Amino acid sequence: MSGMNKQHEIVGRYYDTSIFDYESVRLTKYCPVEFAITSRYLQRWVPQGAKVAEIGVGVGHYSKLLTSQGCSIHLVDVSERLLDAACARLRDSGLEGQIVGVDRASATDLDCLGTGIFDVVLMLGPLYHLLTIEERQRAV
Repeated sequence: MSGMNKQHEIVGRYYDTSIFDYESVRLTKYCPVEFAITSRYLQRWVPQGAKVAEIGVGVGHYSKLLTSQGCSIHLVDVSERLLDAACARLRDSGLEGQIVGVDRASATDLDCLGTGIFDVVLMLGPLYHLLTIEERQRAV
């Protein structure tokens, strides 16, 4: 695990416990329009076979979409349970071979990722957990 500060640890535990069940179905059950629109953009703008780092992977809805398009993916999240769920989703879909890395890390400390090795970086969720402009800038 990369160096996560106390606040990021708390966010990870929150997803591991209090909100895991909700997060597991949020996009498909409660936000299907968001999921459909984002999926359409990803299908249009992420090249097939791209090397993707997905920061804040959640349960892997978008990871499944991208790996089914031939992309390889590095999964990053502050929640161990969400990472496990994302890996299980890809494994259950026969896409586990597309995973090139898995790290429990904060979006503000991505030393686990190499520099210049990804074609696409997807960071949809973490920004609203980052409380200061400095954290947001560091993540971006």
